[in-house]
Amino acid sequence: MGERSGLDKQVIAGRLKALREERGLSLRELASRADVAVSFLSKIEAAKASPSIMSLVKILEALDVQVAHFFGNGDPPGDGVVFRKRSMRALQEVDRTWWYAFPERRDLKMVLTYEEYAPLSRVTEEEAHRTDLCGYVLEGALTLDLTDSTTVEAVAGDAFYLRAGQRHVARNAGEATLRLVVVQLKE
Repeated sequence: MGERSGLDKQVIAGRLKALREERGLSLRELASRADVAVSFLSKIEAAKASPSIMSLVKILEALDVQVAHFFGNGDPPGDGVVFRKRSMRALQEVDRTWWYAFPERRDLKMVLTYEEYAPLSRVTEEEAHRTDLCGYVLEGALTLDLTDSTTVEAVAGDAFYLRAGQRHVARNAGEATLRLVVVQLKE
């Protein structure tokens, strides 16, 4: 689908540390804002640990940086109305891949991702977003474990909506690949 970007430890380490220092934040302050352990953040900046996609998103949100911008997905050539598949950036980890359909631009008010989760996802991380998001399941089934111990499932053709701050775990508990489209408002 577009260009894939694995989570390269050295690149992430250097960029995160530079961003943190540009903003005058200590490791402890950034860790607190991102809701990650200081020791984990220190290991990431020392290139001794790789963050999951969700951990990286939480850290970047705490730094007020969009993922597409972090990986250098700037303004595409052309009219700015159609965004070609070849210019899309992807983040990939063990059993999930997220393609960012739009580049990071101030005039775009949403983030659009196409996501794939391998069958029986092993990466299950609690997350909460700073703005509302919604999505549509194209294939497979999305299982959402909510913080009140409720589990809901959205299957192909279903839509879902999560309010800002709603803590949840998104996973694929099924034996087929989960494919979905997600739209999130920017702040």
